[in-house]
Amino acid sequence: MKDPLEDMTKEEIVYFLRRDYHYQFNPIKMSDVLFYRWQAKSKELQERRAESTEALNIIDLKQRDEYARQFNASTNGDEKMELFKKMEPYHKALKAWYAKDQLITKEDQELDKLYVSIDEARKLESIK
Repeated sequence: MKDPLEDMTKEEIVYFLRRDYHYQFNPIKMSDVLFYRWQAKSKELQERRAESTEALNIIDLKQRDEYARQFNASTNGDEKMELFKKMEPYHKALKAWYAKDQLITKEDQELDKLYVSIDEARKLESIK
């Protein structure tokens, strides 16, 4: 059975909520809305962080380190250039991962700000 809320417009939902008997005595607070947003965003960010960790684990840094060790030990310029070319895909993959991880970190900081706003809303609501 389909949920009627899925077919309702925003205006219809607001109308039914305001008309509801329970809403008159226990209206929705802004802190509740902010907390819901924080929960949803937190879950999404947690999933993205797990995906990011998986992506990092896929990069074979041991092989890159082995190439780097050989590079540092070598005195032959051609061999060093060949080893450098072998290391380059690992560097590119690590750089791409780091850029994505920085975006997640930035979103995490925004999420922290949202959490602070929940506390601020609760303080304002307790004053009223």
